[in-house]
Amino acid sequence: MAKKFQNKKKNKEQSPKKENRFIPAAVLLILLIATWWTYKPVLEFSFTNWDDPGYVYENPLLSIEEGRTAAIFDSEAFVMGNYHPVTIWSLAMTYDRAGAVDSIDDTSSPKAYHRANLWLHLGATAACFLFVYLLLGSWVTAAAAGLVMGLHPMHVESVAWIAARKDSLYGIYFFLSLSAYVLYIRKKGPQALTLILSIGFFLLSMLSKAMAAPLPVVLLLIDLWERRSLNIKLFAEKIPFFAIALYLGYVAIGAQESSDAVNYETYTLFQKLIFAGSSFTLYIQKFFLPTDLTAFYPYPNLETDVMPTGYYIRTLITIGILGAAFWLGRKHRIIWLGMGFFLLMLLLVLQLLTVGSAVMADRYTYVPFAGLAIILGWLMDKAVREVKWKKYQPLAIGVLVI
Repeated sequence: MAKKFQNKKKNKEQSPKKENRFIPAAVLLILLIATWWTYKPVLEFSFTNWDDPGYVYENPLLSIEEGRTAAIFDSEAFVMGNYHPVTIWSLAMTYDRAGAVDSIDDTSSPKAYHRANLWLHLGATAACFLFVYLLLGSWVTAAAAGLVMGLHPMHVESVAWIAARKDSLYGIYFFLSLSAYVLYIRKKGPQALTLILSIGFFLLSMLSKAMAAPLPVVLLLIDLWERRSLNIKLFAEKIPFFAIALYLGYVAIGAQESSDAVNYETYTLFQKLIFAGSSFTLYIQKFFLPTDLTAFYPYPNLETDVMPTGYYIRTLITIGILGAAFWLGRKHRIIWLGMGFFLLMLLLVLQLLTVGSAVMADRYTYVPFAGLAIILGWLMDKAVREVKWKKYQPLAIGVLVI
């Protein structure tokens, strides 16, 4: 009897404190406030002469009086070489509130567009936090992912540039789709409903920006993380995701080709692989040291010069990073999860298919950086929670704060 009483006492003493239940919510609230305060100056910004005219005040789809939604969602309603009707519909909603825009010198209308962009960015930050917390159950890792999503300098372009609203929109729906899928495979709620929600959010993400296309493969990555059995059901449930990705991906390529943005002949396959390897390492470098940022990263001029040596060196570093991630991931599977997420989400924009005239862009990291943040957050979580890692706790907390 005494032993039973002691066990009950011990269990009671080891049970989590009530306030711990509110830690994730409190952390997210602080994160959102910090993000809003940091981005508050964008409310005073104006339009730019780079894509903003085509997306906003010169976009005829926004000013249609009747049948506007049908026109926006028409499969051939391309805007500046892109098919993203949810993004254009969102801009149309802001247009209704802000009114017609006469020119780039308009000083009143831009505030409504920037305010909407900021709120959408807060939504993407919260959705990223939610997904990582649901998947890993660690508020420390979720905080690291949320901080990177909300405050990383590489994401400024996606928020402060009105025409880049598609990044926040596709990010919100992308992470919500992943969150619903986690609930589905863990049977948290009606399975049919959570699966339908995951498919629906993915559709909205693809209709916001085609960069969401790798999501079905990311779902397989999550299946591996969860150690799900490879069977017919696992692949059958992915059919709607792949169908959406393939169809809307095909439409997106057609949209790019309509504006002559896709170039199949300028560079050889070997040169494209070098560009991809170089950009991969640069993205990781700028994750930790975001310097020399610019709105445009041009290709090297290979017509008058040879491929710069730095491109070859960075490609070799990329091979080393991927090899090290594979090796370390055998013991720490979360490295496979984080690096796999990062690689899969970057794959379409590493210019293996040459689109546009820039070899890389800050906005391309908007969702992919969550993969690197998961690895960083995991290291911080171990420093906070595990005794043998306690000596690294001050360093981990310092990095998280910085």
